[in-house]
Amino acid sequence: MDPDNRARALRLIAEARDLMAPEGLAMPKVEGLKRLTGCPHVWSYLFFENPRLTDVEVLEKALQYRIIAL
Repeated sequence: MDPDNRARALRLIAEARDLMAPEGLAMPKVEGLKRLTGCPHVWSYLFFENPRLTDVEVLEKALQYRIIAL
């Protein structure tokens, strides 16, 4: 991922985690993260799987996602 997209992804993660943002405003940010990283599990990484992950750790985990072809 190039530095511009990485910075954009980190900004989207921070904005999606903003507790003051209504839930409806977080979803477009999460959808943008899914497109940038190719990972459909970003929402889980942000809020459910391990909410203590830092923004950088969430991004790194999302970038590790690979589709397994059967």
